[in-house]
Amino acid sequence: MIFAGYRITSPYGNRIHPIKKTELFHRGIDLVIGFQKPILSFTDGEVLFAKEGKTGSGFGNYGNVVAVRDKNKALHCYAHLDRIDVNVGNLVKRGDQLGTEGNTGQSAGSHLHYEIRLKDSPSFGFGTHTDPTEYLKKFYEDELKISDWARDAVAWATRNGFADDQNLKETMTKEQIITILYRISKK
Repeated sequence: MIFAGYRITSPYGNRIHPIKKTELFHRGIDLVIGFQKPILSFTDGEVLFAKEGKTGSGFGNYGNVVAVRDKNKALHCYAHLDRIDVNVGNLVKRGDQLGTEGNTGQSAGSHLHYEIRLKDSPSFGFGTHTDPTEYLKKFYEDELKISDWARDAVAWATRNGFADDQNLKETMTKEQIITILYRISKK
């Protein structure tokens, strides 16, 4: 399950806004794990924003926000944090702690507002939101395909007796395998 450990309190899409009490489109998904509990990154990426979201920033009313750009250039927004534990420019891995769950900004209670934007500019991609659940499902499926491809490439190179100054093994990164295969193809 993508959001294992979290309770979903408000899905992506139309909903009755908890403060305004009118139907509005919810650009993310609200998740609860517990006040001041660690909020971990759902993907690898680079931190592009890590502070309070002010009006005009693309994160107005979002309170304390961390925004992480993934390998596809999509922006993962973690909002209403109690505390921020990263800085702009940090490279994070999936599972790294970004901050803690909070109730900052326009919020009706402690939760994580998690939003994915398909662009990171202007205004940090405001208005380019997509369904976080569907995006992460595809993102993780694509990661598995890359892993399958990497394992197949290692098996092929090993079966065919190719070697390099590195020891081929199942835990190599895609970049390492591509480098080895490029060198092999030039021999």
